[in-house]
Amino acid sequence: MKLEALKNLARTSYAKALAALGVVAAFATIYSALHESGPEHNPEFFGRWESTYEYPVPGGKFTFNGITEFIRNGHYNVNGTFKFSGVTGGKEFAAVMPARGVGEWTADDDFLTFTLTGLKTEPGQYKFGDMELPIPTLEQMTGIYLPDLNQHYLSGASGEVKIISQEEGKMVLQGTDPAGNPFTYVSTRRDGLSKN
Repeated sequence: MKLEALKNLARTSYAKALAALGVVAAFATIYSALHESGPEHNPEFFGRWESTYEYPVPGGKFTFNGITEFIRNGHYNVNGTFKFSGVTGGKEFAAVMPARGVGEWTADDDFLTFTLTGLKTEPGQYKFGDMELPIPTLEQMTGIYLPDLNQHYLSGASGEVKIISQEEGKMVLQGTDPAGNPFTYVSTRRDGLSKN
């Protein structure tokens, strides 16, 4: 693949990825709580939970895969990956970035409400067809650089998911994508703790 073609591909794919991340960030910032949660935490959340969810965004789809730890003091930690994937030029592409976040949470019987207070993302891998490169290498080869996403999120972004069901070791939750469409996902307990 010629360098000029690689530069054009990176420019197009990065533009789509940034548009999608911009939509996600804007959604998180303006999304307001639909139901006020009580001051008590739902103790069934305490511990570590693994979740994977995805939804469509302009130019492809956004996927999150990670583990969230809900702590008794009302704080949470999340470690996982953001993935933006789609098809361009007849080939599949994917940009994957590790992410770590912290925030505050509360839940009642119906809703889990959370506020992000810190987010750290790192350059990950970019895959196009059979080619796979670390994002920093692709940036050096093409001269096109992703903005530092750690400086583009707004602290205090809040969101809310509906609790569809809770049982020992498993929760079914419903969120809303940036277009306002609901999506359902399952979280499974990863710390071996039983319900309190």
